[in-house]
Amino acid sequence: MYDLKSKVAIVTGVGGEHGIGRAIALRLAKEGADVVVSDLTANPKSSTWAGLPSVVEEIECLGRKAIAIEADISNSAHVDRLVQGTIQQFGYIDILSTTQVLLQVLIVFQLLNWRRRYGTKFNAST
Repeated sequence: MYDLKSKVAIVTGVGGEHGIGRAIALRLAKEGADVVVSDLTANPKSSTWAGLPSVVEEIECLGRKAIAIEADISNSAHVDRLVQGTIQQFGYIDILSTTQVLLQVLIVFQLLNWRRRYGTKFNAST
């Protein structure tokens, strides 16, 4: 569908076994991109899912290159490390997908909808 050969993508929020970040990373790899996967931690604590290393392995099985970098995108030092690690490994960045920001935006919109529906005192403490 898309020709992403020789493109490099950073995808955040990839650590979940059934998450949108993982799905985006795998789709980009299927379309030909090399992918840097990132999340707050490399390995989730609550399951047998191996997290970022599993996604890297899946991407490599698709014939693409991949690396994992732990990062909290709300921390500028982590973002710098993520960008520098990507440039060090691949030389450049073409695509950025930050699913955490998307989720934050969706939460804000949901709160705004609740405020509109139930009034401004929704977040007020008593």
